[in-house]
Amino acid sequence: PFAFYGVFESSWNHILMIPAICIICFLFFGIEEIAVSLEEPFSILPMDEMVEELQMNIADTMEWMEADAVDTRKESGGIKEKLLRR
Repeated sequence: PFAFYGVFESSWNHILMIPAICIICFLFFGIEEIAVSLEEPFSILPMDEMVEELQMNIADTMEWMEADAVDTRKESGGIKEKLLRR
């Protein structure tokens, strides 16, 4: 901010030094935020929710596979008994 004082000192526009510095700071902070977003793109994604949903889907699939395996065993056991009776 002090570097702009010499530029605005000779005219009555030295009052505009404060808004000019605010605009420049806003632009620099925006550039910094863009740089942070590019550096760490996964910090803005909802990764926790995605992982939780994936874990629930895996658990459901495992339960379905186990239930299907139990049903298959029951069906094959019944067929074996029928064949042995004949």
